[in-house]
Amino acid sequence: MEERDRGPAPHPADRVKGQEEQDGGEGKMLMSLAACGAGLLLDLLFGDPVWLYHPVRLIGNWISWAERQLRKVCGAHPVAAGGVLWGMTALLAFLVPFALLFLAGKIHPALGFLLETFWCFQILAARC
Repeated sequence: MEERDRGPAPHPADRVKGQEEQDGGEGKMLMSLAACGAGLLLDLLFGDPVWLYHPVRLIGNWISWAERQLRKVCGAHPVAAGGVLWGMTALLAFLVPFALLFLAGKIHPALGFLLETFWCFQILAARC
């Protein structure tokens, strides 16, 4: 009678899946740490290449364009326009890399690793 009250035993594959989900976060964190290390190594070896268009320039161009648009719309409220500009810029600066890294990782984990390494290489400025 007691056996029936406990319900069916979990399937062994379910236990393995649960364990993989627990280990997945740690594995992803180690891959990100490895990508940062590889990016730092690339930055120390090559520095910032002059020929490469830097993401900060893209963000700066976005800010210049959005500021002009917001001044037209919120001309009498520059503080509000600045707050909207800050929020939109912060959101875009987070969402675009997040989405691209997510998609690259879904295509293949190595592609996600390479993209993250490349962006760490671009972000760091250990050797200018």
